[in-house]
Amino acid sequence: MHARVVFGVVCGLFTVALGACSGGGDEAPPAPPPPTFHADVEPLMQRRCQSCHHAAGEGDDTAAGLGPFSLVGYESARRYASSVVAQTSARSMPPFGARKTDECAPRLPYMDDVTLTDAEISMLRRWLDAGAPEGDASQAPAPISLRSTTGLSRITQTLAPPKPYEVKASGKDEFRCFVLDPGFEEDAWISGVDVVPQNSVVTHHVVVYVDEKRESLDRVGGKVGDSYPCFGGPDLEDTNLLAAWAPGARAMDYGDKAAVKVKKGSLIVSQVHYHPRSDASESDQTSLQLNRLAGQPEWQAIVALIGNADSAKGLVKLLPGADDPGEPAFSIPAGARGHVEEMTFTFTPDILPTFVDLRLSSVGTHMHWVGRDMKISLERAEPEPEADRPATECLVQTPAWDFNWQRGYRYDAPFEELPVIRTGDTLRMRCTYDNTMDNPFVRRALSDLHLTSPQDVKLGETTLDEMCLGAFIFLLKP
Repeated sequence: MHARVVFGVVCGLFTVALGACSGGGDEAPPAPPPPTFHADVEPLMQRRCQSCHHAAGEGDDTAAGLGPFSLVGYESARRYASSVVAQTSARSMPPFGARKTDECAPRLPYMDDVTLTDAEISMLRRWLDAGAPEGDASQAPAPISLRSTTGLSRITQTLAPPKPYEVKASGKDEFRCFVLDPGFEEDAWISGVDVVPQNSVVTHHVVVYVDEKRESLDRVGGKVGDSYPCFGGPDLEDTNLLAAWAPGARAMDYGDKAAVKVKKGSLIVSQVHYHPRSDASESDQTSLQLNRLAGQPEWQAIVALIGNADSAKGLVKLLPGADDPGEPAFSIPAGARGHVEEMTFTFTPDILPTFVDLRLSSVGTHMHWVGRDMKISLERAEPEPEADRPATECLVQTPAWDFNWQRGYRYDAPFEELPVIRTGDTLRMRCTYDNTMDNPFVRRALSDLHLTSPQDVKLGETTLDEMCLGAFIFLLKP
């Protein structure tokens, strides 16, 4: 397993004001009335919950949302009120892994941040404690669109293998590369990509590549739509990265402002990592949805996966760790708690010319089951604090890592105000792991393999291997 650097040219609390009530003695002021569903809870659920928690046919969506139950309407919300309060109090719902911490306070907010405030969580608990009252229906907010917010705003083309792929119940992870032909007869600008797994039970992650030289055809005997085994990557000489997906990820969608350039005649190679069930075979037909622009956008996107260093050599450098006996090594001992692996990547002149400014649009973290916390920072060679270029800037931290809810965190700011990266600047990635039975994800992964105790973990592609990988989308003027 080698260091990974893959670049591709692509793409409230409701308050009630009470009048002062004067009376004799030391009478306490009357307590405010409890929150009610229609006045307080329903507006919050519309903003933070219902896009995932709705049933098929509710609102204007013909399909059910991602959530296992609906939170549309009073009866549904009352039925699941205890679960809602438990999950929101634990901050496991709504799922948004990026958080502000004592060591990471990103300068810019993230788009589509569904994190609840302390006041909102407190309001939900007070509503439950009061018996989950419905309140006055005349105070209900107007219904909202219930279409899922995870997909593309516009779909111009869908690509998929011609038939499902059978994932046999072998217990061994499998990597398949599916060769797809978008039929581009001229250079195309792709401003949105959504990976849509048909079977989330066995689909671990997906990485999508552009094969400009059509090399992948030789791997499938010239049959577009067929697949070939491809551990570690597409095993082709020259590819660009187009998109990546993991559980919880949202579509990459820039509307008409930025896009991926895909040269005419290029093939698309979709690498799917399958983690089979041990007791039954499954099938999957993962598809790709694209949004193609009619012309060239204002910004060109560059997608990069940076990290996974296994030594101090190469573009991504693994830093010495407390458990390393000599040279730096990526190794997480069985039973290790709070184990840290850290690595850096510097934008040297041969990677980023001195006259080019990159804008960082989106950043994400990626680990497997042993991971517990990941932080990515930017260290600048020539800081300019007065120009919003501090010496060190924390880009993202996911302090309660959950493999089931992964996504890129796109900054909510005009492109011109996004963080600037220049020659000599360094990305630093810190990953913290818990390889004990106290980690529920470790217990689950071991159970799948019928193991009862933690194992030494190395850097690798399979489920019980680990990673420390940052996902970045940069922008530049074409």
